[in-house]
Amino acid sequence: MKIFENLMKFYLRNRKTQKCEMVSEKFKCVCFFSNTAIGDTLFNTPVFREFRAKFSDVKTIALLNPNNAALFRDDPNLDEIITYDGRWGGFLKTLKILKSKKIDICFLLHSNEPQATPLAILSGAKYVFKLPNHKNKFNFLHSNTPQKYADESRYIVLNRLLQLKFVGINSDESLAKDEICRLSLYLNPADYVRVDEKLKNLNGEYVNLDKQEKRQTNINRNTQEEKSNKQANFKQILSRDKEQKLAKNDPEICSVDERKIIGFQMGASSRSRKWTLQRWCELALMILQHTNYQIVLTGSPSERDECDLFIRELEKNLDEFLSFKAQEKRLKFANQANLNSLCDDENFAEGSYGKAVANSSLEFDKKISQNVSNIANLKSDLLGRVLNLAGVFNLREAAALIDRLNILITPDTGPLHVAAAMKTPTIALYGVADPNSSNPNFDTKIHKIIKADFKNYKGFDKHDDCAQTMEKISSQSVYELMGEILKENL
Repeated sequence: MKIFENLMKFYLRNRKTQKCEMVSEKFKCVCFFSNTAIGDTLFNTPVFREFRAKFSDVKTIALLNPNNAALFRDDPNLDEIITYDGRWGGFLKTLKILKSKKIDICFLLHSNEPQATPLAILSGAKYVFKLPNHKNKFNFLHSNTPQKYADESRYIVLNRLLQLKFVGINSDESLAKDEICRLSLYLNPADYVRVDEKLKNLNGEYVNLDKQEKRQTNINRNTQEEKSNKQANFKQILSRDKEQKLAKNDPEICSVDERKIIGFQMGASSRSRKWTLQRWCELALMILQHTNYQIVLTGSPSERDECDLFIRELEKNLDEFLSFKAQEKRLKFANQANLNSLCDDENFAEGSYGKAVANSSLEFDKKISQNVSNIANLKSDLLGRVLNLAGVFNLREAAALIDRLNILITPDTGPLHVAAAMKTPTIALYGVADPNSSNPNFDTKIHKIIKADFKNYKGFDKHDDCAQTMEKISSQSVYELMGEILKENL
């Protein structure tokens, strides 16, 4: 890598670009370089939109990663998409295509060196802009002077929009900064067909994973101490009595026959951002007690094994949980007359909301009572409301799936930003990352965060295991926030 970088710097040492802080002459074609991850390209969709709004007659090209370019193919703010994976192997082929487009301006929004700047310069573009570029080893080739962001802690989209100042668009002067930052995705009805078909399988027949061929995993048996901790967790999950379960702030918000689909995005772009498996299981146990709540696991093909592991772990947790609940004799449920009196009690929520809460809560207890002799049937019923769809769909269908969710619970990773673009409510779980720079600054009533305290340390790497930090985020806090969001968005 260093050899290629030095060769490129030597080869381009005498190349010149127009130096300026704003283009004053007319231009006919621009190219936005954004060929990294999905989230970073989503952060650039407001740039595409704002540019097209002012320069509708200028041809707009986007250089995108071939792994996610299909997601943006219907963006009306782009005239053409060229794909490039950012490696030297495809450099010359991509350069040939770019040179044929007669590009006037290249904006290096998010593209890795040492390929990005040389590719833009050799394409024949008259202007090449990049922010920030104060640490970039190719900044002597950029049209703008070396600069850094004035405020790196603010929402990243605001900083991406700053590149448009070089063509006279000053987003910092906008009075509606939340709207100017709104992420955009454009799907069509065909993207939803397979998704809707798969979602019909929720509450369908459960396939016992123990009877399937399992992949090799390094799962250690629970120690006696771990089992004791689980018992304590079960007690916490079940500790609230009926008065608490029927209180106004309870997360159950709809009638038994109206399902709510909760998405679990367990994978993340780096290991340090992941929530712990046990916390996901605890949250699932809380959610599945509500008969109209269903869980869908989202993610890429590479994350499917992780989701399979979660389901196996959830099976074991359910065995212990249901046995514990039966042993604790928490099987009492009210008849309809008692239910009506409970809902009329001044300590409980009023009207249909309170009745819906009571119905769902009592329905779960009723099911346990009816299945004391055969807990396996109830476990199968509960697991039938968990559907692993990680890796099942193409990229556009995966976005359509997120659009169908009532809420997505996720670490700071690509699906969070897809959900923001689709206006799907989210709970983002943060530890090492800064939510101010990456969590949406628009639709803030439906995009909430829970941040664990993290003390940076020398030598920190994003692939470090930060489970001790992330497990500080309790399943109970996520569960309660989920209820608040769903209640507000009835």
